[in-house]
Amino acid sequence: MTKLSRPQMAAMMLFSFLLTLGLGLWLPEMLKTFFKVFGCPEELVTQSIFLVYLMFVLCVAMPSLPRGSVKDKNGEGARMLEKKKCERLKVLQMNICSDEEVLQAEEFVRRHLRDPEKGLWGMVNNAGISTFGEVEFTSMAHYKEVADVNLWGTIRVTKAFLPLIRRAKGRVVNVTSMFGRIGISGQSAYCISNYGMEAFSDCLRYEQQRWGVSVSIIEPGNCIAATDILTRDRIENIAHRLWNETDEVVQEDYGKGYIDRQTMAMKSFCTSSSKDMSSVINAITDALTSKYPYTRYEPMDAYWWIRLHMMTYLPTPVADWLYGN
Repeated sequence: MTKLSRPQMAAMMLFSFLLTLGLGLWLPEMLKTFFKVFGCPEELVTQSIFLVYLMFVLCVAMPSLPRGSVKDKNGEGARMLEKKKCERLKVLQMNICSDEEVLQAEEFVRRHLRDPEKGLWGMVNNAGISTFGEVEFTSMAHYKEVADVNLWGTIRVTKAFLPLIRRAKGRVVNVTSMFGRIGISGQSAYCISNYGMEAFSDCLRYEQQRWGVSVSIIEPGNCIAATDILTRDRIENIAHRLWNETDEVVQEDYGKGYIDRQTMAMKSFCTSSSKDMSSVINAITDALTSKYPYTRYEPMDAYWWIRLHMMTYLPTPVADWLYGN
């Protein structure tokens, strides 16, 4: 569950209205037919409709509720962070693809903790790279390059710091993407890495529940312009690489014009992205400081939020018809 924007709330109200009509008009007849086929009493129809609507309200439409905070907004630590300089703020650059550098970072953090025995409260895995290219244009080296940062890097860092997080009963926050839950044409390498991070985060959450560790997933929408994870120059370089590394038979079948059109579409996708990162930052902050953090946060504009849920919950043939490329 995540806090909804006004367009999202309006969309949910419309969906709730349509659902109410559906529950009152066609669902009763469908349930009667279903129960009749399986020999169930028709008296269960009313209870079933009530349960369907109740589950919708609880799981989707319920507004965010106050959940408290574990951060003292008026405390000494908060006042120090509000200033531009903080003695406890340490900056360390590391390559998350390097086992050695990640272990050195863990040792660095451990040395600078006031009490290493009490552990480390929070960790945010936010490093990532993006790319594009259809399957036949994407080399295995390109797939591995993206996965090494987005997926294996996240796992590598998490494993290194998890004992400290576990001692503190702290928080792990993994920043993935909306493309960790839905696929899209031309971005299989990026989607695969984010699907993997979603699976890793879910498994980690199950394992760490008994230790009191919370694991949250942040699923931003299209924030390319705000993060510069892809620029027009980088898109050109990727397109050049994709074409040059593709087999001649693929080049012949698709033609250079095809990859040029894909490149223009990717540039348009970047141009239309959001430049405001405040919703993502707020989600990360809530995941670290809320007394009852959400499992998933979905900071994205209304279009992608609706598309995400339509593709997630609609039957696949219907979702493909609506959004298939």
